[in-house]
Amino acid sequence: MNRWTKTQKEYAKKQGWGIFAIDGDQNCLAIQKDDEEDIFNSNAEAINFVIKNAELGDMVCKDATKMIFDL
Repeated sequence: MNRWTKTQKEYAKKQGWGIFAIDGDQNCLAIQKDDEEDIFNSNAEAINFVIKNAELGDMVCKDATKMIFDL
């Protein structure tokens, strides 16, 4: 699994999403909306944003989809 760097985390946060451990389990990660940023209305909206931007060439989004969806 790729390592999620501090720089990537900060970049994602500014866009309103992040990769989070589900119930604190580092083996169970998910792309979710960042509630503190209040940009997306749902996790699904954040996931769709990440997938779309990965397809458009955003490297942080590409890395996130590789980590989470093994794409």
